[in-house]
Amino acid sequence: VERTRTVGEFAMVLIHTMAHIRSGTWADTDPTFAAEFYRSLQQLCTHLFFQTVASNPSADDAEIAAGKFIDSKIPGTSADTLFSKAHMRRRMRNYLAFLHSARLRTHLSIL
Repeated sequence: VERTRTVGEFAMVLIHTMAHIRSGTWADTDPTFAAEFYRSLQQLCTHLFFQTVASNPSADDAEIAAGKFIDSKIPGTSADTLFSKAHMRRRMRNYLAFLHSARLRTHLSIL
């Protein structure tokens, strides 16, 4: 019940279960399961993308439609704040600090 509070969580449970059934294995680490899981996820994302385009007839261009799809916020999910401009800037600052850090250079020199 706790994984079905939102439509997105319920869809992920369905995709996960269907991938297990299609792959014939219950191991999440099995490559056949992973392939089925990502294939199903890709199909769902493709469907949602084209539903978004169809619901917005002014978006003639795929690039405009993709931008609107990416910029859309789904109520009830935690993903909204993860992609805010402020959060993305903070993540990029952290990434750049790590990229130029002595710790990373030391780690790479060991390899």
